[in-house]
Amino acid sequence: MGYQQESQGAAGLFGAMFIGFGVTGPAFLSSSFMCYTIKGLMPPAVQADLTWMVWAINALPWALVTASLGYLTIQLLYRPAEDCKLDRGYIDQQLAALGPMSTNEKIVAMVLGACLVLWMTEKLHGILAAVVALTAVSVLIGLRVFEREDFRSAIAWDAIVFIGCIINISSVFPALKIDKWLGMVAGPYLTPLVSNVWLFILVGSITIYLVRFFIVSMTATFTIFVVIVTPFAVAAGINPFVTAFIIFTAVNVFHMFYQNSTYLAGYYAAGGMVSHSKMVRLSLAYMIISIIALAACVPVWHLTGFI
Repeated sequence: MGYQQESQGAAGLFGAMFIGFGVTGPAFLSSSFMCYTIKGLMPPAVQADLTWMVWAINALPWALVTASLGYLTIQLLYRPAEDCKLDRGYIDQQLAALGPMSTNEKIVAMVLGACLVLWMTEKLHGILAAVVALTAVSVLIGLRVFEREDFRSAIAWDAIVFIGCIINISSVFPALKIDKWLGMVAGPYLTPLVSNVWLFILVGSITIYLVRFFIVSMTATFTIFVVIVTPFAVAAGINPFVTAFIIFTAVNVFHMFYQNSTYLAGYYAAGGMVSHSKMVRLSLAYMIISIIALAACVPVWHLTGFI
């Protein structure tokens, strides 16, 4: 688009990309492995009811408010000195450069579309999301979209084992009676905090923001806090999705370079077009925006019976 390296315009484009991509993570169950990790940390009864559509409905206000305020923030913080206009034929040129869809790409598109429909309608047909996903993988292997060797080598199996271990932490705590110990130690402080959703949105978010300075891993942060807070949410009559979602949205900060692996991937992919110092302002703005967006979810959580 003609923006100079590390310019306001380049920072604005990067911010728009990251806010857009960051919003999709917490907004949809299928958009991030972390969403399924959080679902796995929930009690079995909650997991059974937490379908793709239920997740999307309860996360929708947060996604809409974050996207809207994020857009306004980018316009305010990164408005370029001179407006750049794209040639009308630019998009057509880029599409032409991609060429027509290959047979494998069409197969993947159809399989993915079928998965989304089945995930969204899980309540109607009762087919588990995991069964749908495994069937999709089997179809892709059967149609040779990718080979058996790709299945063995191209998938980060170590990460999958790690996620499986994390999900089962919620079973380990009761077996070792860690949950009872936490109840005695933290109960007097967490019970009144979790019981008031407005207070938990504010204090919980700020706590996670501060903790992220010391705990580098996003996955470790939300796993630890979700496992600790979930029993108190259940005791307070609050669906633990609410507290888990608040924690999940709060871990996405990126004002320190090491805090967000997704941000790092985007930053290096940009090839030096943006400077981290410019993006710190967007991270600080996101911290405020996310709290406002979570507050917007409260009426919906009341309607769905989550609080």
